[in-house]
Amino acid sequence: MGGADQRNSATLAISTFGLAKRTADLTTMVADLRNVAAMAESHDTADNSDTNVVAPQGSSGVTPTWTGTTASGVATATHAAGTCPHKTMMSA
Repeated sequence: MGGADQRNSATLAISTFGLAKRTADLTTMVADLRNVAAMAESHDTADNSDTNVVAPQGSSGVTPTWTGTTASGVATATHAAGTCPHKTMMSA
């Protein structure tokens, strides 16, 4: 019986670690998106346009991008580790 309990414990530990890693990656992506949004807002204030905004370099493994028009824009961040399979977007 001890062997089955140990395997279940190991599976639970791996599952918990994976969830913690995904949560950390998502938190990093959201922080990078806030940086992009702040830069876009600053750019918009300076020239009244969301075009030509260059997204700042993201944290390790995070790639932020900005797609903007004269009226609005969308910031997108993806994580290289693939732990966050969905892109996170923020409209300005």
